[in-house]
Amino acid sequence: MSARRRQRARRADLAPAVPSACPPPLTDAERAEVQAFAARQASRPRPPRFKAAKKADGSEAVSPADDSGSALFVARVARTVGASEEAAAEWLMGQAALATESAALADKCNTAMALLAGIGPRDEAEGMLAVQMVAAHNLALSMARRALKTDRVDFLATYSNLSAKLMNVYTRQLEALARLRGQTGQQTVRVEHVTVQAGGQAVVGNVAPRGRGDDEQG
Repeated sequence: MSARRRQRARRADLAPAVPSACPPPLTDAERAEVQAFAARQASRPRPPRFKAAKKADGSEAVSPADDSGSALFVARVARTVGASEEAAAEWLMGQAALATESAALADKCNTAMALLAGIGPRDEAEGMLAVQMVAAHNLALSMARRALKTDRVDFLATYSNLSAKLMNVYTRQLEALARLRGQTGQQTVRVEHVTVQAGGQAVVGNVAPRGRGDDEQG
């Protein structure tokens, strides 16, 4: 390379980078959206984060993505899956990770932990149910995608039926989780205002229906 070319190359290296176009300023409504999202994140328990690692034999592995320490990291994993033992926590985490469709192992673990943290299982029973919910949801949508891509009517019927059945399973899983948490869907009727006309009476309490012979006996 000639001296003139080297000088031009040095000038190009020293030239400041052209700044990218600045995004337009946010409106008040858009800022409110960002703040609401940040508040929602802050109100949720922080799920553990993983990064890619390698084993001694060169196979894929994961390790903690932060410097929280092994004890705190294990505690966060156990809390996220609802387990009280490290072995159960690792088992449930692995099952949930394998139920996701991310390519890299670290991405699988991060996706699974984020979903389980949103469900918030409180014990091992809820943890197993939460992992099943992740699997049922993912498989239902996988069947739906296959139904959308196929040109064969018989395949369309098969994939559509499987997807519908799995979505129904997911709904029943949600109902089972609600029952475990005592959310049985009982309705409560609240009386906000009572108007009593002249000569009438207001009755507070349980009122039993009167039978046909009650008026005659009264």
